[in-house]
Amino acid sequence: MNHYKITARFAFDGSFIVSADSFADARKIVSDSCGLTIGSGIHTTLPDEEIDWEFPVHPEMSILHACLIAHPKDDKGENNGKLS
Repeated sequence: MNHYKITARFAFDGSFIVSADSFADARKIVSDSCGLTIGSGIHTTLPDEEIDWEFPVHPEMSILHACLIAHPKDDKGENNGKLS
């Protein structure tokens, strides 16, 4: 059996609602105070009354790249000229 390395991306597209004096301030607040960790979900250091968000539960997945990383050897220990 061959071994393959599949590079994938999981994307969550959603939005944060935050009070700020300008777009720049709102972007900085979200950039500095919000994040996502697998297993812990969306998190923020801001109080609930200062921010709200809406994100889907399931991300979209994209396959970015795939390559063969190993090929089985025949019973003589050779891989018959195939790439490993």
